[in-house]
Amino acid sequence: MRKLIVIACLTTPLCSLIAQPIDNTRSGNRASVINASPNSLDDVRPLTFEDYLVQLAWQNSFEVEGAKHEMDARSQEISLAKKDWTRNLQAGLNMNDVSFPYFLYNSLGKRYWFGNPIDPTRIPSVATYPMWNIGAGVNFGDLLVRKNKVKFAENRLKISEADMNSKKQKLRGEVLKRYQEYVSSFDILKVRIQALDAAEANKNQIQSLFSVNKVQFEDYNTANKAYYDALESKVRVEGEIKLKRIALEELIGVKWESVERVKVTYDDQKEKLNLKSKD
Repeated sequence: MRKLIVIACLTTPLCSLIAQPIDNTRSGNRASVINASPNSLDDVRPLTFEDYLVQLAWQNSFEVEGAKHEMDARSQEISLAKKDWTRNLQAGLNMNDVSFPYFLYNSLGKRYWFGNPIDPTRIPSVATYPMWNIGAGVNFGDLLVRKNKVKFAENRLKISEADMNSKKQKLRGEVLKRYQEYVSSFDILKVRIQALDAAEANKNQIQSLFSVNKVQFEDYNTANKAYYDALESKVRVEGEIKLKRIALEELIGVKWESVERVKVTYDDQKEKLNLKSKD
C-alpha cells in the first residue's frame, strides 16, 4: 500500500496590533492627563497651558515613542502566544493505491491516477478497504502551556505599559519644572531691572556731585561699581532666560514662538473665567 502523507502547517502572520490607550482606572488617584497616551491626546484639549506643554513633550519625545513601539511588540507577542499551538497542527491522508484506482475507474469513471492512465486489466475485481484514511495531529504540550505563554506575554505588556507611564510621568515633571524656572526668570529680571535703574540714578547723582567736588572719589567709584554690577546681573539673567527657553524647547520639540501664540489663547480664556467668577 502506497502512503501519501499530506501535512498542513497552519501559520499565523504577524498582525500589526496598535497599543490601546492606557486604562486610566488602573492608576487610582493619578491625574488622567498623566495616564493618557500621546495618541489619545490628539483629540483632547488640555485644560491648562502647562498640560499643553506636557502634551507636546509626550508627542515629540523619542523615548515615549520607543515605549509605544515596545507596547506594540508586546501586544503582538500576546497574539502570537494565543496561536502558537497551531504551528505543530498536522493533518494526514493515507490513500490505498491498489483499491483506490478501482473506485475511481468503476464508480467515478475516472481514467487517470496521478496523471497516469489507469490500466483496466490491472484493476482488482475486489476492492480492499479502507480505501483511504484521514487523520489529524496536535501537540498536546503546546496546548498545555498555551495559557502560561499567554499570561507571560500579558505580563510583559503590563511591564511595558508601566515603563511607558513612568517615562511620561518623569517627562511631565521635567517639563513643568523647566517651564516654572523659565517663568520665574522673568520675575528675577524685573527685579534686576529695578536694581539697575536705581543704581543708574544713584550713579548719575553721585557723578553730578563729584563734578562739583561735593563727594569723594571713593563714593564716585562705589556708585559706578554698583551700577556695572547691576548691569552685569541683568545681562546674566537675560542669558539664563534664553538658555532656559532652549532647555524647554528641547523637551516640547517646537519653537517657543509658536507656543506663545497658544499661550495667548489660554490667557484669554483664563481672564474670561476670572471675570465670570467675579460676576
